[in-house]
Order: sequence, then structure tokens, then C-alpha cells
Amino acid sequence: MQAQLVVYRNDKQELRVPVAESGASIGRDAGNAVQLTSPEVSKRHAFLHHTPQGWSIRDLGSRNGLLVNGSRVQEAILRNGDQVLIGPYKLLFELDKHYQPPVIEIDLSPDAIGQTMPAPRRKP
Repeated sequence: MQAQLVVYRNDKQELRVPVAESGASIGRDAGNAVQLTSPEVSKRHAFLHHTPQGWSIRDLGSRNGLLVNGSRVQEAILRNGDQVLIGPYKLLFELDKHYQPPVIEIDLSPDAIGQTMPAPRRKP
């Protein structure tokens, strides 16, 4: 499932960030996938990624902590519609249940193997 974070500050939407399954770092530093510029946000505040249990968000030792649906957590599995609070920001977690990742089909039948052309070899 494709995930995204919708970032609000003072009830005004600031960002909408799609999140790759490999994850997204969240923090004040410009190198984060989701940059939140308030001084209340640590340089590397949290990390969101896909696990076998679902989408997980983890506090990276931030100074001011991480709240999910009003509860302070070190790590939590997120569900569609969950709210994450980081400093003055509210991040709404959304899942697109209709998203289907691309599928690569590889035909390993004897017929397909016989039709495969070897790649030309390069000379060293």
C-alpha cells in the first residue's frame, strides 16, 4: 500500500509527502524526506518505514518526543488516519488501499528459457 504524510501547522496544510516503502526520515535537517523547520523538532526526529507488521514510526532519540493519537511513544504501528504530533506539527498518516505496486512476471518455463537470447559479452 502506498503511504503519505499530510503535514499541518496551525491547522494549515503545509506539505503532502508520499513515503517510499524503504522509509522516510522526519526532522529539522534539510536531508530529511520530511523537513519540519521548527526549533522544537530535532535534526533527525523520527523515521517512518514499512515492516511486515505494517507502517512503523520510531522516535530517533528526539529531544521533545513523538506522540501518536495523543500518546507518547518510542515506536508505533500506524493505521490509516492516525495523527502524529512532532513539535507544532500534526502529521496525518494516509494509506491508499487501491495502490498496487508494479509486478514483474518472470517466465521460467522451458519454452521461455529456449527463447532467451544471451547478452553479447564485452571484451575486457
